[in-house]
Order: sequence, then C-alpha cells, then structure tokens
Amino acid sequence: EFEISSALEIEVDSYVFATKTTLLFSNKNNIHKKIIIHGIKENEFVVKILKAPNEKNIFLLVVKNEKGEKRLIQFNIETKKTMDFSQIIGFNTTISDAIFDFENNLWISTFGDGIYCFYYSNPTIKTVLEGAYIIDILKIDSTVYAQTSSKLYVFTKDSLTDNLTTDGFAKHLSNINNKVTVSSLRA
Repeated sequence: EFEISSALEIEVDSYVFATKTTLLFSNKNNIHKKIIIHGIKENEFVVKILKAPNEKNIFLLVVKNEKGEKRLIQFNIETKKTMDFSQIIGFNTTISDAIFDFENNLWISTFGDGIYCFYYSNPTIKTVLEGAYIIDILKIDSTVYAQTSSKLYVFTKDSLTDNLTTDGFAKHLSNINNKVTVSSLRA
C-alpha cells in the first residue's frame, strides 16, 4: 500500500523506508512506526536516507523535486524538526549526494559548488573542494572518492591526496570488492 522511494537497514532486522512524506520503521514482520516528514515540499520525495552517527533520533534525507534538484535536510523523528543544509551552507546549486565517512563526518557533494565536510563532533563546515561539479561520491574504508565527468578525486581524512583523469565521461562510482570502479561513457 506504500510507494517506497528509499530504504535503509538501521541494524539487523530493523529498517526505515521513505514514502513521499513519511518515514516507516519496521522489522521483517510489520511496520511499527509511521512519522510524517516535516520540511519536504509538495513536489519533493526522499531519494536517500542516512542515519546520523551516535544520534538515536536524527536522520538525514536527500530529497529531490520533479526538476531533478536535490537538497539535504536533517530530520529529528522525536521533535519533528528539520534543518535544511542547503540553506544553512548557502549552496548556489543542487547537491549530488551525501555520505558519512569513517570518522562520522558528513560529506556533501554538489553540482558546481564542490564538496563540503560537516564535522558532527565539532559542528563546523569545511569546503574540501571548491567549484567542482561532483557527479558521485563514495567511501571505502578511510578514503572518500569524488567523481566529476573527467576527474576522480581522492581524499584521506578531509584532505585531497590525489586526482586522476578518467577515460570517457564518468557517470557513477561503485565499490566492487573494496575497489573503486568508475562507470563512464566513451565517444
């Protein structure tokens, strides 16, 4: 009876699913909690759910509108309050993705504004790559990878350690057997 747009396994046999405006918490047998998501506009839906580290009630939601524009909101399931990272940081463009790294820092990639790192332990935001049109972002162990159409950027901790030219027009990053695979189109 629900149209699911995103899902996340919180722990073994415990899941959260997103519909257009609701988070559904369940186990394998039934849905045990439904929470309306405040702060999502009428033309938006959740495309990704992240659980904030060391926070029982905080989820981060990547929401997308019908034009394909994405933004990141933080939602507290207890207080029902939202915080819009896009407005707080002042992005001039849409986000492309968000992930947590091995130290539980939040990485936010954008289509044109670069990459930002939000430190949960000491709430501050640092620009780790400025002005890049980031297509995808991926974490493997203690390394974060960011992909533009022609470059793969490698970050250790929050510092840029390498950038590699990719063959063709890169579209997506994958983790296959703990190795980065770049999917790209060639002319």
